[in-house]
Amino acid sequence: MYEIIDEDECNDTYGRYRMHKALVLKKEAKDGNFPHIPCERTVYRIMERLGIVHTPKRKPNGITKADSMKAGLCVDILKSAIIAYPGLRGAIIHSDRGSQYGDIS
Repeated sequence: MYEIIDEDECNDTYGRYRMHKALVLKKEAKDGNFPHIPCERTVYRIMERLGIVHTPKRKPNGITKADSMKAGLCVDILKSAIIAYPGLRGAIIHSDRGSQYGDIS
């Protein structure tokens, strides 16, 4: 694990998943004597004991924020859809709360 971290200056940010994948790739690249690669959870425990566990500096925020969906906005979007596609019949309306993507022009 130390060898993988020393290969590149950005590798010190490897978490258990990326470290496990890097170990698997190393094993595939080497012939013969390479130790057994433990499961991801065991890799995490070993990293924890060695003191090389990456802890994110901040918690990432969501890409989108939930809008307060108003009934009038829904009606406006449906009216726009009827104007844009006048021959459309039997459509199923689905709301995934992605109102920030609705075009209300």
